[in-house]
Amino acid sequence: MDPTLAETPVPPAERPRGRLPLGRVKGIPLYAHWTFVLLLPVFVFLMARYFTGFGERTAGAQEYFWGAMLAVALFGSVLLHELGHSLTALRMGLKVRSITLLPIGGVSAFDHMPTKPKEEFLVTAAGPAVNFIIGIPLLAAWYAGLIPRAAGLWDEFLYWTAILNLSLGIFNLLLPAFPMDGGRILRSALASRMGLRRGTEVAASVGRVMAFAMGLWGAFTLASGGWLLLLIAFFIFNGATAEEAGVRLRDTLGNLHVGDLMTRTVDTIPETASVEEAFHVMLRTKHLVLPLKDAAGNYTGYVHLNDLSRVPTPEHAWRPVADVAKREVFTAHESDPATAALETINRAGGEPLLVMEGHTLLGILTKTDLLRAVQILEAEHGGGRRFRGARGRATG
Repeated sequence: MDPTLAETPVPPAERPRGRLPLGRVKGIPLYAHWTFVLLLPVFVFLMARYFTGFGERTAGAQEYFWGAMLAVALFGSVLLHELGHSLTALRMGLKVRSITLLPIGGVSAFDHMPTKPKEEFLVTAAGPAVNFIIGIPLLAAWYAGLIPRAAGLWDEFLYWTAILNLSLGIFNLLLPAFPMDGGRILRSALASRMGLRRGTEVAASVGRVMAFAMGLWGAFTLASGGWLLLLIAFFIFNGATAEEAGVRLRDTLGNLHVGDLMTRTVDTIPETASVEEAFHVMLRTKHLVLPLKDAAGNYTGYVHLNDLSRVPTPEHAWRPVADVAKREVFTAHESDPATAALETINRAGGEPLLVMEGHTLLGILTKTDLLRAVQILEAEHGGGRRFRGARGRATG
């Protein structure tokens, strides 16, 4: 009888590692990265300066209170900016996995970006549009005298909320630095003329040039807040490179399927085997991932070389491999598109896929299998570059 896959709970598409849950909107999980919480007092301090004439007078309890309010308003505006992207994407039938607040902005993670340039333009433009909808009426009301110049620093708070929203909208919309909104709009325009892959390559190159310029300026102005520019430059450079690699990877995989790329000869190991025995099997087979079977022949998880390497050497002989095994099993079918398998692996944090036909294990597919296939195909067609997978979509 063929071994069967034990019924293991399927983990959520996006596992909140290092993120604090903030709730849900339209089914979209909202998170704050732990670094955002850590640096929030810094932003409160910086925002308090807005109410002191930027250091002309000493900040007191009132200024810090309104600084905290302004910091909340700023990141609330960032969250609304991301919801603009995400809710527009939902209307177009895209799946939004999560929104995460970071110290330098927000990240909306989609299963995949729109493939049509027009759709990408609409999804991208929706974020800055939200900031303009907030900022323009507030600023107009402030200049028209419709906001009372009383009640503490309330009028200044609304003024700076308007300015920050307008700055967010303009910065994201007009800066052609991929993967910021302006860079995505540039990519959508280029893609309509030269195709998605070439348009992404050009937009990513522009983004890296902009990141270098911003990083240089941030280094020269480090003492006066340039550190934030350095962070943004680092984010843009890495985001542009990862997005370009992801698009090229998906384009190169083309019409390939899981069955074309998976490893069909799969060695398994009993749950009761020791860590030492697992090392020996890996050494013999050169496989870095081994599925686990229980006494009934059910597949109950798998163990990776990295899991084994964390076990202290004196414990190798007696420690059962089940103690360090991963129990979350991700599966695929032989006929699934390779690009869909890549998305699943990325959502699973890089974990391998067990390729199943009913209850029968046909093989295993890892991200390394996909990357090696891309390297071979690129070399065959004259490319030969190495790739790093993308992790979704990021905006400021």
